[in-house]
Amino acid sequence: MVKAEHISKKLGKKEILKDVSVFAAPGECVGIIGANGCGKSTFLSILAGIEKPDAGEIWFFKKEPLKNRRIFSDMCGYVPQGNPLMEDLSVRDNLSLWSRNGKAKRNEIISRFQLEEMLSMPVKKLSGGMKRRVSIACAAADDVPILIMDEPTAALDIFHKENIHDFIRDFTGRNGIVVMATHDSAEIEMCDRIYFMEEGCTEEIADKQNILEKIKKGRNKHE
Repeated sequence: MVKAEHISKKLGKKEILKDVSVFAAPGECVGIIGANGCGKSTFLSILAGIEKPDAGEIWFFKKEPLKNRRIFSDMCGYVPQGNPLMEDLSVRDNLSLWSRNGKAKRNEIISRFQLEEMLSMPVKKLSGGMKRRVSIACAAADDVPILIMDEPTAALDIFHKENIHDFIRDFTGRNGIVVMATHDSAEIEMCDRIYFMEEGCTEEIADKQNILEKIKKGRNKHE
């Protein structure tokens, strides 16, 4: 399981996260929704071990990665909102850099994300959608049990977006855990658990019918 409790974070004098708590069980896709700037990306970067929280606790399957930071890299793959790839390296070299599981697993990932035709291309020559697919492939390359994804299908066309959705379903179907920030209605529908983030705090939404109302209220508040 993944459990984060009472996570807080300040950037300078600004309190980005006040009290964020999230839970995800094996086999679950958990969505975090909220207005732009509400702290979703900051929280996911903390959950992936990129940033440190000011307070709060995190557990990955009863292990505490904040006390042993190698647990983050051993147990989770992270797809940030920006591009994490090495721009001057080829797609093949990026996959090799990110993967510790050998050629057979890389070949499986290449086929799964349909990367064959771009393997020799340097990342800097790829479109935004292509970079996104490679980023997700790199995050999934090590067979980690947890994937943390910040708007995973942003910039993707309909065909490749559905391919990523199929991958997420397969991943959770094998008892993997996905925690993602999303604005995509199809992804919200896929989620087993939804958290609404506002003013640095989270609220679990038990009834998906209430989500649109939450989004509408948040939009009106920021207009």
